[in-house]
Amino acid sequence: MPTRTRNNTLTALLSASLLVACGTSTPTPPPSDPTPIVTPTTTPTITGLTSTAALPGSTVTITGADLPQTLTVTIGGINAAISARTTTSVTLTVPTTLSGPQSVSVIIEGKTYQLTQSLFVGKALTADITTTTALQAELDALPTGAAVLLPAVTLTAGDAPLLVTNHSLYGTDGTLIEGDVTFIVREGHDVTVDTVAFKGDSFVVAHTTTTPAPSIILLPMPPLSAPTISTQRALATTGPALDITATGTLPTTTNATTAGSIRAQTTTIERNGTVNFNRVEFNAKTEGAGSFIDRAQTADFHLTDTHINLASVSVGSYNGVTTSDSVRTIDVLGTTITANNIRLMSGQGEGTTVANSTLVARDSLLIGDSTTAPVTVDASTVRATNGDVLIGGIDTVTPFEGGTVTVRGSTVEAFDDANINGQSTPTIIITGRGDVDVQDNLRIHADDDVSIFSLPFYKGQPMGPTSSLSMSAMSTPQGASTSTGAVTMTGNHEITAGDGPDDVKNTGGSVDHNYRGEVVALTFSGALAVQDNTLISGDGTVALQTASGDVTVTGNRLRSVGPTGSGTLSVSSSGPMLPGKVMTFTANTVDTSSAVALFLDIGDLTVDGNTVNVTSATSNTSFGMNVSSPTSVSFKGNNVNVSTPEDAATINLSFGSSSRTFDFGRAAANTVLENNKLTVNSHAADAGSTSLGVTSDYAALTASGNTFTSSGRVALTANRGATTYSGNTFSVGAVTDALSLTANLDERAAPLDSALTFTGNAVTGVADEADVKVVDGDGADASKAVVTLSDNTYKAN
Repeated sequence: MPTRTRNNTLTALLSASLLVACGTSTPTPPPSDPTPIVTPTTTPTITGLTSTAALPGSTVTITGADLPQTLTVTIGGINAAISARTTTSVTLTVPTTLSGPQSVSVIIEGKTYQLTQSLFVGKALTADITTTTALQAELDALPTGAAVLLPAVTLTAGDAPLLVTNHSLYGTDGTLIEGDVTFIVREGHDVTVDTVAFKGDSFVVAHTTTTPAPSIILLPMPPLSAPTISTQRALATTGPALDITATGTLPTTTNATTAGSIRAQTTTIERNGTVNFNRVEFNAKTEGAGSFIDRAQTADFHLTDTHINLASVSVGSYNGVTTSDSVRTIDVLGTTITANNIRLMSGQGEGTTVANSTLVARDSLLIGDSTTAPVTVDASTVRATNGDVLIGGIDTVTPFEGGTVTVRGSTVEAFDDANINGQSTPTIIITGRGDVDVQDNLRIHADDDVSIFSLPFYKGQPMGPTSSLSMSAMSTPQGASTSTGAVTMTGNHEITAGDGPDDVKNTGGSVDHNYRGEVVALTFSGALAVQDNTLISGDGTVALQTASGDVTVTGNRLRSVGPTGSGTLSVSSSGPMLPGKVMTFTANTVDTSSAVALFLDIGDLTVDGNTVNVTSATSNTSFGMNVSSPTSVSFKGNNVNVSTPEDAATINLSFGSSSRTFDFGRAAANTVLENNKLTVNSHAADAGSTSLGVTSDYAALTASGNTFTSSGRVALTANRGATTYSGNTFSVGAVTDALSLTANLDERAAPLDSALTFTGNAVTGVADEADVKVVDGDGADASKAVVTLSDNTYKAN
């Protein structure tokens, strides 16, 4: 067999040679595999850092295996310059702009390998550093802007306060620094203090060590008088102190809050610094003492997950005065602050934000902005246990400054827990020059007053309760507001003021409850919207007012039940006589112990679907509604009950005014009273002063389907217009002139005559039509003032 194989092979070779010799082509070989054979590369491996801490500008080495020649390294997201590389290591320079812990990544052929280790850019100290004196020496030896990593040790206080100048401190759980500390932030540096506990009596953040030490002054309400300055203000960015003599409200460049001779210190202003305190604790060394003061001019200030428990905390002010070169932006996030006084006042930045935090002041508390930046309190607890809470654009020197103000999802409280009984005024003021939005809060309560208002500037002048600027100036085009100035109060669970009736003792049983309890919401140029609030209550007064804006009060429970003689709800739009106003009061439940007053000077009024109870055990009661110049009025589906044991319970509805000074479409007004139940009831033996009155003046009024009940009188009056009552039910008391119908003459004669038509009504308490008191024109004037009665039914009591 082997021999045969060799012969066959030889035969094949000879045959092939003959074919070639004869010119015949070689057969095409079968196709090969199209996938090329590639020698596999080695996957790079990143081991880690040879050092976990390095100063800016120094070198650090990354180790690994099979590292290629082409790669990129980033530290804190910044490309680091590579000075040497091998297949097992890469040496690079730490960017000089970095400080603190930074992530490190290696990028190879588009793939990112992030190291599990972070690089601390700064100097890591050892546990041998145990005093602030030793720490001071380390800080002084570091370049500007460098950070220090502190071990979990206690650094005892040295002879001098610790001075941290443009340096950041990072610690870990167990890092404690004792003694006083001053942080200097200047030349645009960002300074961070992270995971460090402090225990001392003075903590200061400043832009220079030469600034005079401030003291904290908090005033419950800002002065409103304009400043009178007898010395020319010529303050440069640098210079010595100079004397300024001033009375009234002082200029914002001063560092005092009282009238008289003061000192104003000017200093070099450096810009754009940032101070960050993350996971930091500040506690007092001396019980009941300790202060935290930030006067780093034009720096941004941030507190995150921080706890402060000191006697006073002030950010952004000198001696209680905020200047335009003060702390720019304040953010307080997830932080707890407990102090006697807390003041957070930003300026010239992005405003002040308090979110997910708890701020408790034993005396007064202020959260605000001195310019037009926003102020926000979100999902936080803000409480003054024996003083005021001021949120927004109120400063003791420049009242009513500030932009938009938002308070949402929070609890804001002001109490008199110290039982001072009138010596303190636990008040909450939420105000700004722009829109003010108070929404979805759990509780806003003050033992004294709650004031929520927007006060924009008119013609460069602040509008305040004692302003001398005339209301007519507000109505002129050049007097227009610089802001919409709207106030919105929506979805709040509780907005309340007052500490209970006078004859009720406090929990200690030592002091009568004595605060008046007023809730006031006020705008001048913007709209006022109060909607879907579970409870708005003031022991003395609830006042919802605007001067020239629309008013919407819908779906609320409104309560004002207080001590003797108090308990009033007032809803009004009364300012410049500008056409086009709209006032809506619908679907509210109202309980008061004295009075309810609704007033609109001009425009459209809708009062529908409300339940109103005005009930007192000791004093007279009333419900009043007045529209001076209505363009249209809807009063439908309301249930109003007014009662008292005294001799006077009244309901008065007045549409129009007897004055023709302003005549904005008054003659064309359309007023509809429909399906209301109005009841006035006096339990006195003589109900002669109890009355239910409806007056239309220069208005076309139609009333149908209503029930009018009075234990005294019902008086219906038409002045200069056509009024019709049909299909209503009336019940009156056993008094003289129990039902009176009046049509008064137009003093200017034509064209507005008076006509009151009373038809198809059911009257109880009047035996017959002859007992109805009718007052109208007679003789030559009979056609100009007419009362017409027809198809009514009468029944004696």
